[in-house]
Amino acid sequence: MRRSLAIATFFIFTSIASMGAFCAPAPQSTQEPTPQPDNSDTNKRLFTQQYEALEPTIAEYFSKIEIEEAQYQDWNGRVGDKQKQKATYPVVEKQHGDLVARTEAAREEYDSWKAYFEAHKQTGLPEEQNELSISGQALQQSTIKIFSDYGQLKITMMQIAPLHDM
Repeated sequence: MRRSLAIATFFIFTSIASMGAFCAPAPQSTQEPTPQPDNSDTNKRLFTQQYEALEPTIAEYFSKIEIEEAQYQDWNGRVGDKQKQKATYPVVEKQHGDLVARTEAAREEYDSWKAYFEAHKQTGLPEEQNELSISGQALQQSTIKIFSDYGQLKITMMQIAPLHDM
């Protein structure tokens, strides 16, 4: 019994002693911390590159959408009353209304995206770069999808009246 008490006491004291080593304050370094490099110019450059990589494609698709809209308006102006009585005409109107609404929403998003760029181009922090990239890519995909859906609209339009020189 004495022997087990001695062993238990030994383990308790060594445990306490070793805990003191873990709890001891870390030695103070006499060296000053290494200064972090100034990445502001790099951040600004990368932020601007993100914008310049996405913006031309987005602007191009908005131009294409405007052309598609003008073609729709031209076609719709040539469709006669008899052709408007076809069952597919309301489908075309609904699809077109949806495209106009989506285009307007994308245009507002585009304006906000450009404003975000202007507001943050002097800092261009990594989290700002990430936000610009994610929202720009989503906007780019949105404009591509709208343009593609105008192509689908043309197929339905042709069931009502020819597109002529479109």
